Amino acid sequence: MVAVENIHADVCIIGSGIIGLSLAALLLDAGCRVCVIDKKLPKIDMDEVQKSSPVHSAWVSALARPGMRILEKIGIWQQLDAADAVPYQRMAVAMANGKFIQFDHSDIGEENLGFIVNNAIVRHKLWQYVKQYKQAFSDACDTPCHWHEQAGQLTLESGKIVQAPLLVGADGAASWTRQAVGIPCAQDETVEDVATVGVLRHARPHGHCARQVFYPSGVIGLLPTNRPDHSICIWSRPVHEQAQALGDNQAMLAQLTRHVNKALAQDDYEVVGGWQQHSIRSQR
Repeated sequence: MVAVENIHADVCIIGSGIIGLSLAALLLDAGCRVCVIDKKLPKIDMDEVQKSSPVHSAWVSALARPGMRILEKIGIWQQLDAADAVPYQRMAVAMANGKFIQFDHSDIGEENLGFIVNNAIVRHKLWQYVKQYKQAFSDACDTPCHWHEQAGQLTLESGKIVQAPLLVGADGAASWTRQAVGIPCAQDETVEDVATVGVLRHARPHGHCARQVFYPSGVIGLLPTNRPDHSICIWSRPVHEQAQALGDNQAMLAQLTRHVNKALAQDDYEVVGGWQQHSIRSQR
C-alpha cells in the first residue's frame, strides 16, 4: 500500500473559482503557504480554455472597479486583453411599470462603470499565477469529507489530510464548508429562477451599454462584448413557469424573441451558438 502524503499549509481554501484563487494569490504574496481543494481544478492548457464555444464564452461577470483593483494588485489585470475584459460605460434599465433609469461613467467621474470579464480566462490567469509558487502552493483535485477544527485538519475523500489552522470556504452556493462548520444559510424561497444564456449578433452597435429590461414574466439582460455587434443575453424567469427545455418549447422561444426584440429595439439579430440554461437562487 502506498502511503498518502499529507499537505501542510497556513490556509486551506475550498473552491478554485475567481474568489478562491484571488484570495490564494493575495495570501501567497503575503508569504503564506496555501492549499486549494476542488474536485474540478482549472485546466492547465490555455488552448482548452480558448476552444470554448460561443455560449461558453457567455460565462461572464460584471466586475466593479474595486474588483478590478484586486486583480491589478495581483498583477493579472494587466494580462487581460480586450476580449477578456470589456468596459461598460452606460447602464440602461427599463422597469416593468414603464419607468426608465439611465446613467453613465461621467456620473461617477470615471472612464467606465466597470468591466464584463470572461470568467474562464480570469480563472485560468489566476491559476497560472498561484502555480508559480512551487514551494508555498499546493492543490488537490479532491472532495472534502471532514473538518476537525481543534486539530486544524481537513480529511479528503482520497484519505489525504490537509493540516491547516484556517479553513476558508469559497465553494459557491451549495457550500460544503459552510455546512461543515455550521454556518446557517437561509434561502429566499421566492427566488427560484432559471437563466437562459446566449450570444446575439445584432445590427446596431451596443455602444458599451449594459441593458436590463424587466417584464412581468422575467428579466432580460444584455451585456456588451469586445465586438460592437455582439452582446451576451441573459433571460431569467421563475423555474415553475418553465415546463420543459428551451430547445423543445417553441412558445418559450417566441416569448424570448419578443423580449429581446423590445430590449434591442430592433428585429435584426441572430443567436450565435444556441442557448444554455443555469439555475439561479438567492440566499444569505
